[in-house]
Amino acid sequence: RALDPDAYGRALTEMFFNQCEGAIREVYVKARAAAGARDGLRMRLSIEKNARELHAVRWETLRDPTQDIPLLTQSNVWFSRFVSGETFSTRTSSGSGKVGALVVIANPSDIHTKWGQAQLDSTAVYEDTKRALSAEPGAREFAVTRLDTKATIFNIVSNLRENYSHVLYLVCHGRLIDSDEPRLLLENDEGAGEIVKGELLVEKLAGLSALPRLIVLASCQSAGGQDGVAFGALGPRLVQNGVASVIAMQGDITVESVDKFTSRLFKELSKDGQIDRATAAARNDIREEKDWWMPALFTCSRTGCLWQGRPPEVDTFDKWDAVVSDVREG
Repeated sequence: RALDPDAYGRALTEMFFNQCEGAIREVYVKARAAAGARDGLRMRLSIEKNARELHAVRWETLRDPTQDIPLLTQSNVWFSRFVSGETFSTRTSSGSGKVGALVVIANPSDIHTKWGQAQLDSTAVYEDTKRALSAEPGAREFAVTRLDTKATIFNIVSNLRENYSHVLYLVCHGRLIDSDEPRLLLENDEGAGEIVKGELLVEKLAGLSALPRLIVLASCQSAGGQDGVAFGALGPRLVQNGVASVIAMQGDITVESVDKFTSRLFKELSKDGQIDRATAAARNDIREEKDWWMPALFTCSRTGCLWQGRPPEVDTFDKWDAVVSDVREG
């Protein structure tokens, strides 16, 4: 069923929701009803680090067991793969400060002639990202910068060390080789293409004193290939090494789907920093595409909140009497 996400999803739904004589299905139905008056239903699938092979399962294709429609294209179902992190080191974001976002676009000079990959429109990607992160009224303001040197591992990590960014958006080509070990096509000092082990990126980032809260890997197969076991996938590895949340593509997703997905993702993030809600909204935008299930969210955050939404101005806040009263009453 690997070539048909609907058939795959139906088989997975049958196995998943009907376990324990349908107990999981029953709990889901009750939770969905209880969440009816709220913004959304949060679902976390916890996968222990000694069962990494379960990340190869396409959980995002699950269907609603009561309606037989894709469950995770619904904007009010917030789903994430929960990964226990051994370390968690992020820099705090003040209530009024800007959120830093670093955009890295690997577009080697020989990307087409040597590597047989399509040339990336670096300027368009950067401008689209800036536009998506432009502050709306009441939204968090982002400070978006672009890596202005070659997209080498050294330059990426050095920039994050010297100029902390809450968000790292890495756009590049990727592939799986050597028993499903992820590789990224980055650049060398001369601007030519260089294949880099995903594990090297994990190791270098783990050496930072403060890690980004979110890493978005807009790279084909960065979360595990369609036919491969995502045992060494970058998503869970990065989370286990201290990144709060990672979004990675688990197959050959099209450039068009990536553009549409990330544009909505960043717009929603600027509102409240709620990564699982933003991912649901972004997946809903590409629900008509054949690769809608490929973006996968890995997180070690139980609340899904990367940073607080922009607080109201002090002179417009009229609830101080209630706050004082609540404090007095303990």
